[in-house]
Amino acid sequence: MNKETKIIGALGAITLAIMIGGALLLGNSSGSNSSSPAPIVVDTKLLMGESSYVKGLKDAKVQIVEFSDFQCPACAAADPIVKKINQDYADRIYFVYRHFPLPQHKNAVTASLASEAAGKQDKFWEMHDLLFEKQDAWAEQNNAKDIFISYAKDLGLNEDQFKSDLDDQSLKDKINADSVDGERLNVNSTPTFYINGSKYTGSLGYEQMKSVIDSQLQ
Repeated sequence: MNKETKIIGALGAITLAIMIGGALLLGNSSGSNSSSPAPIVVDTKLLMGESSYVKGLKDAKVQIVEFSDFQCPACAAADPIVKKINQDYADRIYFVYRHFPLPQHKNAVTASLASEAAGKQDKFWEMHDLLFEKQDAWAEQNNAKDIFISYAKDLGLNEDQFKSDLDDQSLKDKINADSVDGERLNVNSTPTFYINGSKYTGSLGYEQMKSVIDSQLQ
């Protein structure tokens, strides 16, 4: 009887230990979220796209790459933070914008094309800003292309050239190349940021991004 009691007691202790360990593991897993992401180092060769639009100096100590979708609400929410970071750090950082239009966003690819078409007339960043600022006005519309043409007019672009460039296969290829690189980097949501090769998923707050940058600048 004593022997059986000891065996039952030992089994009970082992079961309890497994349950506690499992609870701790689950707690740690559920505690990690986009607001405080753990950095994941990636292959930096895939980060810089050909002819990507950038801000800052290429040899800056801190390089930030954003994979973004113009129709993504989280990307629009992150944009003012990204803008402030670029203003505050200027040439101390190198910022690279890359396209990652998500398939569930029906106008995302066309929006990316609009930004690239504007870029052919040196107005990429101006169109970039307009697309995020006015996201609610075009995101679910069936005439997004016409809306983007109106934005081109507002920016003083050559309308005929802009329309032609919206169908430019080389621009479509560029956007697709960005998406392929993102997929190879296991990007599966937007925005996704890479700060000196470390991956951060989700919309980072200003203070959080500033803290990461400051630690890299030291």
